[in-house]
Amino acid sequence: MIVFTDVETPPETKVSGKAKRTPASSAMLARREQELQQCREEMQTSQEELKSANEELQSTNEELTTSEDRGHRGLMKQRRSRHEK
Repeated sequence: MIVFTDVETPPETKVSGKAKRTPASSAMLARREQELQQCREEMQTSQEELKSANEELQSTNEELTTSEDRGHRGLMKQRRSRHEK
């Protein structure tokens, strides 16, 4: 889930063509960088959890497929033995 929050940006003061950061804008930038890092970590965790869940589903699918194959072979054996009698 992605959440966007509107925030006010303090006006930047121009000094000889370059933007000068105010203490408020520096603090905001630091907060945004921290939020970005947190989002990256959460995304990494989510990706790892999804990968793990996918591996579990694949394993379950393989087990079901194997089980179905055994059941199908067993039915075929029963049918053959009935026909042979």
